[in-house]
Amino acid sequence: MLSLLILLPILGAIVLTVFSGLSFKQIKWGGIATAVVMLLGSIALAVQFNLKEPGLQLVEFGNWLPVIGLNYSLAVDGLSLPLVLMTNILTLFLAVNPEVGLKPGESLARPRLFYVMLFLANAGVIGAFFAQNLLLFFLFYEIELIPFYLLIIIGAVSAGNMRR
Repeated sequence: MLSLLILLPILGAIVLTVFSGLSFKQIKWGGIATAVVMLLGSIALAVQFNLKEPGLQLVEFGNWLPVIGLNYSLAVDGLSLPLVLMTNILTLFLAVNPEVGLKPGESLARPRLFYVMLFLANAGVIGAFFAQNLLLFFLFYEIELIPFYLLIIIGAVSAGNMRR
């Protein structure tokens, strides 16, 4: 279940990338549909979570590089669950209203790139919340940095603060 919540935004980003002839409206509705599925997945995770049981729940574990002792270990606890829910609510908000923060009449410079980077950043953030070892946390954290940088650039170009 946890790996699926990380893979859903990546799959959404791949789908938006593969279909190149989409209009802004189609890209936006595809982004909204992907964000709704991600939010429903995190709500399903919250339903499975037992508030009375302390500690890690829904643990996923797999040997990654056993020679050096690295493993793929994901879990959710009482701190990461609300953060995952808030992240997916924010992603849905941004998918519905990608022009937030822009002045009236300004439009999003690169909508396809915006949605792809939004979903890749979401996957990195969710992965960082679920990671149970330092290397996995670091990898997910690094995965989210480049999409966030590009989202900032897209916003600056769209607002006219940078040349296109």
